[in-house]
Amino acid sequence: MKEPVIKYDEISDSLYITFEVGKPATGIELNDQILLRINKDGRKAVGIPIFDYSIMSQKTEIGPRIFPLHGLEELSDETKEIVYEILLGHPVNRFLYLSAYSPVNIENIIPVTMIGSKCRENKKLCLPDLAIRQERPRESGLLTGRTFVAFAPLCETEFSWPI
Repeated sequence: MKEPVIKYDEISDSLYITFEVGKPATGIELNDQILLRINKDGRKAVGIPIFDYSIMSQKTEIGPRIFPLHGLEELSDETKEIVYEILLGHPVNRFLYLSAYSPVNIENIIPVTMIGSKCRENKKLCLPDLAIRQERPRESGLLTGRTFVAFAPLCETEFSWPI
């Protein structure tokens, strides 16, 4: 498979990751900012446009952001199965990490680490290093049993959160 084509449009603050150039696709809205373009019959990813990218990719002072994929709730079971297969498989899993958020009544944040390789020098745009972590709920009414996503590294480095 060819390397994905990655383009950032500064005016619209959108990142376009294209796996199959010029292929017809069905758009699956994962959330308001992430669209998964798929070839449903071939069960393959065609591309991932990410809107409001500069906000979506920002780290916070305590770590990376994660985002609920509320768009999956609207899908039929058959389509949801195809989408999960695509999200968890190559090449999408190079750019998005999938995790299930299940709030539990614990007192401390549980840090995790992620290990990758170094950035390629010829790349002008690199996705940020992010990982999933679990934390205690801070307010009532948080989402339960939902699927969340974090951006996976294109430029990968080793990092961890302090305890």
